[in-house]
Amino acid sequence: MKGAKVQNKEDGKISRPDIFAYQDYRAFLKAWIEFTKTRSKGFSLRKLATQAGVGTGYLSMVLTSKYGISEKALSKILSILELNETEKVFLNLLRTLAESNSHPVRIDALAKIQKVQSFRKNNPDAIEVIQYLSEWHYVAIREMAALTNFKNDPRWISRQLKVHVPQKQIAEALAFLIEKKFIELDNHGRALFPEKNIQCFEQIYQVSLRQFHRQMLRLAGEALDHTEIDSRHVLGHTVAISKANYDLAKTIMEDALKKIAKITKDDRDAESVYHMIFAAFPLTKLKGVKP
Repeated sequence: MKGAKVQNKEDGKISRPDIFAYQDYRAFLKAWIEFTKTRSKGFSLRKLATQAGVGTGYLSMVLTSKYGISEKALSKILSILELNETEKVFLNLLRTLAESNSHPVRIDALAKIQKVQSFRKNNPDAIEVIQYLSEWHYVAIREMAALTNFKNDPRWISRQLKVHVPQKQIAEALAFLIEKKFIELDNHGRALFPEKNIQCFEQIYQVSLRQFHRQMLRLAGEALDHTEIDSRHVLGHTVAISKANYDLAKTIMEDALKKIAKITKDDRDAESVYHMIFAAFPLTKLKGVKP
C-alpha cells in the first residue's frame, strides 16, 4: 500500500492499522475503512460519510486524491475513528503536511512528526532520508566521496567547500553518511561510493526535498557573486508558453538531467562537486488557478 507499511494479518484477519506506520493520511483512512469493514457488517464509505456528516462524493474524491481533506472535515471523521488523542494529533499532522499551502507550516509539521518515537520506529527509511536532505552539505559531502583526492577528514572537507560549514557539523554529517552507508570505507579507510537510490514520492519526502532545493537555490544565487564566471554556467529563457508545451519543456529538462547523470555516473576523474539546476517557474498567474 502506497504511503504505509504492509498491514499485518493474523489468522487471515486484517489487523487494526497503526497510524504511526503511515506517511500519508489517505493511505491510513483507506486502511481503516477496510479494517472496519471486516469487523462491522454493513460498514461502507457511504456509512462513514453519513456518520461524520460529510458528503460521500467529497470523501470519495479525497481518498482518490482529487480533493484534499479540510481540517473541519477531518475533525468530523476523527470522532468515529476510535483513535486516542496522540493518534488524532498525529493524523492531523499528516493532513497538515499534505494540505497546507504554507511551507513554514509544513516544515513545522514535519519537525513534529520526526519527534514521534512510534513513527521513527516504524519508518526508519523515512527518517534517514529526511536527515539526509535536511542540510545541503550532507549531499555535497556524499558526492565529494567520488573525488579522486577525497579525504575522510572534516578539516579537509571544510577547506574544500566554497561555503563555510563548521567542522563539527561536517563531522556529524560524515558519521551519518558512513553509518547509513551513503559512503563506505575500504580496509584502508578510503571512501567508496556505493549505489543508494533515494525515492522521494510521498509528501513527507517532498517537504524535505523542497527544503533542500530552497537551500540549493540560495547557494546558486550566492555563486553568481562569488564564483568565477568560467566555473559557473547559468542559462535562462523567459517565454510565453501553453500548458502542453510546458509539459513538453519539463520532459526535455528531465531528459537532459538523465543524460548528465549518465555521463557523470562513472566519472573516475572527478575534480569538483557541482549541483545542476534546471529551474522553470511562472512569472504570471496561471490560467484557472486562484491567486
